[in-house]
Amino acid sequence: MVGDSASPGPVLESSKSGLDDHEGCDICGNVNLVREANVQRREEEIKRRQRERLEKKHKFWQIVQESAAARKDELRESRFAKSAAKARQTRLRELENDYKERCREVKIVARQQDWLIRATESVMKTVERHRKEDEVQEEVVRDYKHMRRSFLNERAEVRKRRQERLDTRERRRAVSVEGRDALRQRRELSRVRTLRELVETERAQRMDEFANAMDSGIIPRFLSLLPGPEDCQEVL
Repeated sequence: MVGDSASPGPVLESSKSGLDDHEGCDICGNVNLVREANVQRREEEIKRRQRERLEKKHKFWQIVQESAAARKDELRESRFAKSAAKARQTRLRELENDYKERCREVKIVARQQDWLIRATESVMKTVERHRKEDEVQEEVVRDYKHMRRSFLNERAEVRKRRQERLDTRERRRAVSVEGRDALRQRRELSRVRTLRELVETERAQRMDEFANAMDSGIIPRFLSLLPGPEDCQEVL
């Protein structure tokens, strides 16, 4: 070995010092023992250095692994922190969207309630207007019935008076009147009566026409087309 040939100095010195006291074979034996001791010592030194190198290498790899594990832990913590922050931002956006949606729903419900209130008020006003129109219509019908009864009673009274006048005239014609004055007076009276009868007849005809118009429904339809009290108030 190179190590054995590189260190002959101490061995030779010890062997030289032993030549004076011991014999040659003893010297050779001692040299072999020293040589073996040196070899063993060098082998132990080499093993020790190998163990140190292995320990250093093991420590280095342990440090590298610890550093890698620390970097992994840092990366994992960083990823976890980023993931947590992202999840927190997502949750905040979801809460914000949910809040906006709830506010939108509240506004929609408020608009629906407002529309329902306004629609109910409109319906109530329409019902009240129709009720008043019905009351006005009933009043018009009552007035029409009262007017028709009054007209029929008046027409019957006119016919009765006309019949009485006709009967009186017939009776008067039956009575003989002597003298020109009486004849002239009778003629004047007859002419006046005739004029009155014509007026009464014309009036009766007009009242008959009015009654026929009332019975046919022309006048009630005309009255229904007239503006009511509410329409007059709206115009004012």
